[in-house]
Amino acid sequence: MLKYQSFQKLSMLQLGWLWCAYWRLWPVLLRIKFKQFFNDNRWLALKLTVVQSRPTNRIADSSLAAQMHESVRLAARLQFLVAECLPKSIVLVEMLIARGVQASVVIGVSKKGGQFSSHAWVEVDGKMVAEPESVRDDFTQIDGY
Repeated sequence: MLKYQSFQKLSMLQLGWLWCAYWRLWPVLLRIKFKQFFNDNRWLALKLTVVQSRPTNRIADSSLAAQMHESVRLAARLQFLVAECLPKSIVLVEMLIARGVQASVVIGVSKKGGQFSSHAWVEVDGKMVAEPESVRDDFTQIDGY
């Protein structure tokens, strides 16, 4: 029963966002997970460019972004494919931009202890959404999208 408590705490609006995120995650997950069936990664580069370059005309609301982040996180738990940080970030940014919030996907890399790792997160007005501040210290941001 503890598994479903996070879902029960959601408002009706957040449940709507959850289902929106659930259906938006499918095409992103399938494209990323089964990339060996596609010839190149232009789709991902285009997705990240489009997601980051759309103009917005409203002031970002960090509370809205945090609530939507929780809905996307829970929607990812409903998928049978594992949704890592990149697909969740892409979907969250698409949903925020659709509501007029200026947001972007940020990708960082790290090579601590000889191990390469990467992480994607969402920023609204230059502030990370639902990420600990240590993420900026742990990962070097990749520019160039």
